[in-house]
Amino acid sequence: FVPGLLWNMALLPFLLLIPSLRGLTNLPLEQGRLDQDSTLVPSNGEISPFSVKHEVVRINGSLGRLKFGPLENLGTPKNHAFSVVWIQGKTKPLRASDFFCNHVVFNNETNSSDLGHGVRGIVGISKNHLNSKTELHMSKLSGKFSREHHAHDIIPQVALTNAHLNAIEAFLAADTDYALIVEDGIRLSPSGQKELREHGGLFSRLEELVKAAPKGFHEINLGRCMAECFRQNVVTKLGLQKLVQSRNQLCSHAYLLSKAGARELSRLFQMPMKYNNFMMKAWLYDKGNYSQYSVSPRLFDTKQVPKICSSDRKCHSINECGIHDIFTRGSCQFQPPCEASGNCFSLDVADPVAFRFDFLNFKGFSKEKVGKLGSLRGMLKQKHFRVRVNYRFSVGCGFFTYFYVALTQLQFALKHDLIGDKAPIIYMPESHHYHSCVNHTTSTAFSQDDFWHRYFEQPGPLANPDSISEEDVWELSQDSILTSHYDRGSVHAYPYPGDDLAKCDQKWVARQRAEAIKVMERYIHVKRSYLETARKAFRGFFPMEQTEGVLGVHMRGTDKFVNPKVSANKYIFSAGRYIRSHQHAGMFLATDDESYLREFEILFPDVVTRNVSREALNVLYDDRVDKIRKSEDVLFDALYLAQASHLLKPWSGVSEFAVYLRSVDLRDSPPFDKVEDLEDNQAPKLSLSNLGYSGLKWWKWLR
Repeated sequence: FVPGLLWNMALLPFLLLIPSLRGLTNLPLEQGRLDQDSTLVPSNGEISPFSVKHEVVRINGSLGRLKFGPLENLGTPKNHAFSVVWIQGKTKPLRASDFFCNHVVFNNETNSSDLGHGVRGIVGISKNHLNSKTELHMSKLSGKFSREHHAHDIIPQVALTNAHLNAIEAFLAADTDYALIVEDGIRLSPSGQKELREHGGLFSRLEELVKAAPKGFHEINLGRCMAECFRQNVVTKLGLQKLVQSRNQLCSHAYLLSKAGARELSRLFQMPMKYNNFMMKAWLYDKGNYSQYSVSPRLFDTKQVPKICSSDRKCHSINECGIHDIFTRGSCQFQPPCEASGNCFSLDVADPVAFRFDFLNFKGFSKEKVGKLGSLRGMLKQKHFRVRVNYRFSVGCGFFTYFYVALTQLQFALKHDLIGDKAPIIYMPESHHYHSCVNHTTSTAFSQDDFWHRYFEQPGPLANPDSISEEDVWELSQDSILTSHYDRGSVHAYPYPGDDLAKCDQKWVARQRAEAIKVMERYIHVKRSYLETARKAFRGFFPMEQTEGVLGVHMRGTDKFVNPKVSANKYIFSAGRYIRSHQHAGMFLATDDESYLREFEILFPDVVTRNVSREALNVLYDDRVDKIRKSEDVLFDALYLAQASHLLKPWSGVSEFAVYLRSVDLRDSPPFDKVEDLEDNQAPKLSLSNLGYSGLKWWKWLR
């Protein structure tokens, strides 16, 4: 977890929403407010407007089919009057794929950017792809929008937002209670067809949703896409469907709007634009000013399913749930987070303003919510506490981040006495850079199919966590999992955002280690088979007779960007100082950086290293490397470091884990002679002033 990565991951779903203009030409742009920072596009060609058609459906009014559009079997509203507004591209049908990265361009006509997982997002469409020219004039476009998007990418987004504004204004002018606003190209989803057959038609279903929704709601999205389904809140269940609330309830193919919601959107869409219409709504939702809900599974989908494609030309459909669900779940079947399913208890203790859409606020646990745990403690202690990953940022986690994610959740539960007689479950079947999910079919296969249980022992006697009833499980919410990682009271391998760097001295480090060891002793142990293999291999390199011990050196390089990389010279100086006073000692080096390795091998030719995957960039994100091998590489490096006599390390989760492990699974070994943290506030700086005369002679000899 790193600040830059978190920001990029937060924006990832939105970076994918950059449009392709194929099939969406001759679209209008209505005049808006002047914005001096906007981009001007020359006018040349015919402009054909969207058509926005409005029809009123009265209470007890008989209506079998609308005068426009494909909607049939609508039923009869009993309690409310509805406006039905249809937005249609006049020259060509509006396609969902026009507002997504639905293909990858491999020629020089289009600039593209790597968005991780091999996904390439189109950031500029060649002018040769336009069938006609359209006019932007001085639209209601903010400078941020115009700077971040290629000029002709903006055209369909502004045009469609204005069309939605026209639809909303038509509803506000009508004597109706709610509006059903739909776009071209929609259709009832399979689940939607079944629900409407069983519940008396569309308007009957809409009235059920109005009744079930919290009072004062603004919108119910009937066809959401790219949503963060893994961190949604289930408001209520309606047959096979649920009324939910989640971040990124994107797409405006079909939605139910209240008058209050229409007034909010009317004001929003007349402001300088930052995003397209559904992203502007997501922004307003995250600001806390838009009460938006969704139906899941969705009632409506689109005839043409948008896709994202990886650099190896493998494409994934974009459906109701977004990029994180796609890459963590794939085609695998396993239990979703409690807040996504509504089938188990989800405990929310996160600060309500943390981890928002357009910024990341690393706040700790909500004091108000934690203060109410007393009323829930009895119920929670009667269930299994299920520990799992945070979907939102798992695409950027290193191997040992998953260890710290589990550790801090267990630390929170122990601190607040939330674990009873039933053993906790650590459940990590999802796909990421160190694991590919598997559809296991037998209970005996589970431990091999779950990331955690491949490398760590189970915390309790359960053979298969899937066998436990969901009603007998509780979890932290997804935002609470992330909060547990960053809260100042949680174990930190090194200073995280929000920590006071001036206070992160050796006393602070000692407290972190003591807390980590306390949790590990109860619940977290490396698989015995890995421990035995590491012991045997280490003693093959460094026999017990090696009386002066072994210096373990961890040099973190390619993926180190939370804190600056420690210079090779600093490692060399400290390692040389140790070898000078322990001339017969061995040395083990663990590093992911090929350049570090070359420098050490020149100066210390007897240094021992493992044959691991090293790259000039970052092997973490390279899924061409076998994921099991990549995991075992970093795990064995930590197991070797944990057996050294003297440890030389940067701020890193890998070597910090080795320190914990020495006191837990390797407690029969004597303690480290010393653990040198080269990045703490008390570590000596490498400079001529503190080398001294003898140090200068040593440095000259070493060079």
